[in-house]
Amino acid sequence: MKNNKGFSMVELLAVVVIMGVLAAISIGAYSRYKEIAAADAYNTMSKSASQAAESYFLQNPADTEVTLDVLMKENFLASAKDPKNAGHICTGGVQKKAIARNQQVLSSNEFLVGIVCTNFQSCRSYPDGADLDWSQCSSFAE
Repeated sequence: MKNNKGFSMVELLAVVVIMGVLAAISIGAYSRYKEIAAADAYNTMSKSASQAAESYFLQNPADTEVTLDVLMKENFLASAKDPKNAGHICTGGVQKKAIARNQQVLSSNEFLVGIVCTNFQSCRSYPDGADLDWSQCSSFAE
C-alpha cells in the first residue's frame, strides 16, 4: 500500500506560480498607488502654498511675490517636504496678480504657484488650480 500523504510536486509548483502572479499584480498596483499619492501630495502642497500666500499678502499688501521659505519662516506654511524624497525640502514661490473685473465686481487676485522638488516641478494658477507652463513660474520660483 502506498502512503499518499502530502502534495505532489506539480501541485506545489501550481501554488507557487499562482502566488507569483498575485505578487506581480499587487506590486504593480502598489507602484501606481504610490505615484498617484505623490501627485496628490504635490497638488495639495501647491494649493496650501497658494492659501498661505493669500494670508501673507493680506498682511503685506505691497508685496507681489513670496518664497516658500519665507512662508514657512513666518508660519504661514507648515512644511514643504518633498513627498517622494522625505529628507529634502521643496523650493519655489508664489506670485500675486490682480485680476481686473468689470465695475460691478471687485477685483480679485490670481496666485501663480511654482514649486521645485527633487524630481518634480509644477506651475499652477489659483483659485482655479489650472496647470501652467513652467516658463510662467520659472522667474520667481527658483
